[in-house]
Amino acid sequence: MQNTFEIGIQFLDENDSFRVRMVEQICHIEQYKQEVFDKDGRQLSGEQAAVEWIQKYATDFPGATEDSSK
Repeated sequence: MQNTFEIGIQFLDENDSFRVRMVEQICHIEQYKQEVFDKDGRQLSGEQAAVEWIQKYATDFPGATEDSSK
């Protein structure tokens, strides 16, 4: 039997939460950029990778339905 753990974090300042989400998205975009290169041999710029990642995955990103205009 494998042990499992749950962990959570709460930010007191909404701006901190927003910043962390932006960094997390950047990490996902960079990972996507590398995956595209490894799989297809396409070398994307950061902007190209961001556009493709947003089109494919942004709506599934946790919290995507929250108000992101802050």
